[in-house]
Amino acid sequence: MFGGTRRKGGRRNRPQSAMATSSTPLKEIAAQSNKSGGNQPIASPKGGQQKNEKIQSAVDSWLGAQDVPEEDPATSEKRTHLKKVKSKGHKSFSEVVSFEKKPKEKKKKSGKEKKGDISDTRLFGVPIELAARRSDPEGLIPLPLRNAVKFLNTRSLEEEGLYRVPGSHAKYLEYKAAFDAGENVDFLAVEKVHQNVAMMVIKFLKDMPEPLYTDALTPRLKKVLYGVKDKVKQKRLLRRTIGMLPLVNREVLRFLVAHLRVLAEHRTEEHMNASILSWGISLGQTMGRLMEVLFEGGDELIPQTIVFGVSVEVAAQRSHKQGLIPGPVRSCIDHLLAAQASKFYVTIS
Repeated sequence: MFGGTRRKGGRRNRPQSAMATSSTPLKEIAAQSNKSGGNQPIASPKGGQQKNEKIQSAVDSWLGAQDVPEEDPATSEKRTHLKKVKSKGHKSFSEVVSFEKKPKEKKKKSGKEKKGDISDTRLFGVPIELAARRSDPEGLIPLPLRNAVKFLNTRSLEEEGLYRVPGSHAKYLEYKAAFDAGENVDFLAVEKVHQNVAMMVIKFLKDMPEPLYTDALTPRLKKVLYGVKDKVKQKRLLRRTIGMLPLVNREVLRFLVAHLRVLAEHRTEEHMNASILSWGISLGQTMGRLMEVLFEGGDELIPQTIVFGVSVEVAAQRSHKQGLIPGPVRSCIDHLLAAQASKFYVTIS
């Protein structure tokens, strides 16, 4: 059928023309096509129309590649650059088509803005001096303590279990958020449960970054409270230690001790001791012991150093050993006399 001869083993020899055609190099086929005009299909012996089309397609592709003009140096450099960038695995190949570098986008800083932020009015969990400065015109007693003690001194004098029975944690969170947002929560107008208001006092003191007696004075205070057995000596050292506290810390201690004494006028000693004991349970043993000693001692245990806004006599008693000249007046006069003497000395010399 194919015109070839059969060899031993049943195989048929291929015709020489077919073998020559299949082994003909692609360049010779292309040359043959050029001689014929380049547009005529290449003849193939009994290879079928489909095989001729494949060969013709390969020849046309090869001839087209020969006619491509040489690239200019700029285009070649750009092509090489794109290949290198693509090999590095960029997410989007279109991002590097241009040689111009895109400016880096600045990342937005995360965090809350200072202006108008709740941190400008926050009262819970901040240093007590800052809370007092933000909420008290005199800068001494923070607003949550003032409002809570005002309610307790007015309506909770006969209330049993004050500071011993916990209040509502949900109410605490509600009032805390209001105070931190800069609102003035009047407990006399919005609250009827005494334990909820007493809980605000304990929670405010507990949320402070450091106790009222400060971290720096804690070792000294513990030695005075637990190491000194002589009551007279203990009071003298305690007064000296409390005098080292910042003004706001001393005034808050005085404010809280005065509040406990108001409650004590309407309670038995047993109930009052239980209330003070609960302070130690909630705020720590040292705070409980300090409040107990201050409650039992006199007002002299907390030195009074405020000299502005009081009478001249009171200011003199608080700032002068003999109680004659207020401290600020004496200090100003001393500086003026020193400056005048210095000026007179310079003039003479």
